[in-house]
Amino acid sequence: MGILWLLAAAPAGQDSQPVTIYLIGDSTMADKPLEGNPERGWGQALPFFFDGGASVSNHAMNGRSSKSFIDEGRWTAVLAQLKAKDYVFIQFGHNDEKQEDPARYTDPQSTFQRNLERFVTEVRGKDATPVLLTPVMRRRFDKEGYFYDTHGKYPDAVRQAAREQKTALIDLHALTEKLIVKLGEDGSKKLFLWIPPGQYMACPDGRQDDTHFSAFGATEVARLVTDEIRRQEIPIRQYLKESPAAAQSIASRGRYLFAYFIANGQDGLHLAFSEDGLKWQDLTGYRSRIVPQAGSDKLMRDPFILEGPDGLFHMVWTVSWKERGIGYAFSKDLLTWSEQKYLPVMEHEPMARNCWAPEMVYDDEKAQYLIFWATTIPGRFPQTDGQNSKGPGGSTRESYAQSLPVPVSAAALSSFDRYHKAVNTLEDQYRRMGEFFSKRILLASAVPDRMPVKGYVSGPMGQREDPFDGSTTEHHSGLDISAPYGSPIRAPAEGVVNYAGQYEGYGKLVIIDHRFGIVTRYGHLSRMIVRVGQRVSRSEVIGYVGTTGRTTGPHLHYEVLQHNVRQNPQQFFSHSD
Repeated sequence: MGILWLLAAAPAGQDSQPVTIYLIGDSTMADKPLEGNPERGWGQALPFFFDGGASVSNHAMNGRSSKSFIDEGRWTAVLAQLKAKDYVFIQFGHNDEKQEDPARYTDPQSTFQRNLERFVTEVRGKDATPVLLTPVMRRRFDKEGYFYDTHGKYPDAVRQAAREQKTALIDLHALTEKLIVKLGEDGSKKLFLWIPPGQYMACPDGRQDDTHFSAFGATEVARLVTDEIRRQEIPIRQYLKESPAAAQSIASRGRYLFAYFIANGQDGLHLAFSEDGLKWQDLTGYRSRIVPQAGSDKLMRDPFILEGPDGLFHMVWTVSWKERGIGYAFSKDLLTWSEQKYLPVMEHEPMARNCWAPEMVYDDEKAQYLIFWATTIPGRFPQTDGQNSKGPGGSTRESYAQSLPVPVSAAALSSFDRYHKAVNTLEDQYRRMGEFFSKRILLASAVPDRMPVKGYVSGPMGQREDPFDGSTTEHHSGLDISAPYGSPIRAPAEGVVNYAGQYEGYGKLVIIDHRFGIVTRYGHLSRMIVRVGQRVSRSEVIGYVGTTGRTTGPHLHYEVLQHNVRQNPQQFFSHSD
């Protein structure tokens, strides 16, 4: 990850008049339970794209057609709340197709269009604005790998109603087809619910669903909607947060720009910005700006961006856990990037296991860029073998830095003084970079990077029903990881034990201080085998799964705190022993 300092200016003001965006439609749009459930409707992600000048009221419901939504009185309830200047986004079609169900089926050329016309007319009767949306695509590929549609005449019926009623149309049918085809048969699975067994309480046996969206898919579809709002200049656009296109203006005006990755880095580059370095706002519509292409594993971890004197943004990143090269690309505006290149910086070292966490600096004196990175080379540094934790490839993690291009030789210098100055500059750079990498190695050893016990997440972090009575909700401060009684619990990073004992609802509790403001907690243990003040290494056993404290069965309650702020532990699960 990297932070780039850029010059700043205040955003323009907006109309303070609040409006409500009402959503009516089916399950692909509807809100879904957050606890233990991977499914999300795209309407659930829509509020993240709007500022405080507009709110989203999602009335979409699973399994509803335009007919059943009206017949059940849901449309009457929405209409009663509607006020002037509000918006209603209308998306039906999936369930109107159900010919076998007379409670939901509508004919695309008659009853379906009449229902759409009713929605539009009655919204306008309230001095509000209707927006029609064609149904989102299902993910369907034939045996030859060609995409095909399943919605028949319903998308065209929506388009016809929009033309006849002269209302705004967001053609999600066409937009989602383009997105699915672009990602391909395998890549498009991440938009939908392709869930392996044992990950979520809502689908313990796993799930393969090509209609309903994952959190990523819901966010992508919501982004398509907001992109269309901007493109068509629908007035509600004034309440949208800064668009991804604002990256260029952010770069030219200035704030802190934060480049980061999620999960294992397969998603690509994400950007956020901040006015003060403390509060951050997403800049890319919660989607990646680049699909990783460099290297065989096609990851984009540890992105580092440097604005050079040539006016370009240069980026380097980790492409794999096991390859001997890094990725490189450049951009004029942080939006459109050059072809990605794989730089084989360690291919000359046959024993090198990897190449990771690259950084760049610009040498003004020599007018060249220097790239530094870390590499595991077993046996190359015997004086430090075994002192650090295991890194990618299962060997001792060491720091290894070089420059690209290779430092200039004396023959390229016009005088001894210039040569002497260049040498001093390089020595100073290497000294400072040596200090930097020493600190980075310490930081890498302190950051949790794996699950502390082999099991599955049975209770995610966040709001949930009380597991004892189910009648109240509570905020779950960490993760519950179910595992057999007595399973060994291992430290996910180096640190010092600062608590080991009985503590209220936690039962037997171990707390480890990892330095740099990072603390982890382990609750409900059956037995603790560490003591206060003991230093533990990554993967060292600290105790065993149990049922002490307030618990419904054997599991580990696991928390991660950074500067006393609770973090979602799942974001740190990048390794497995």
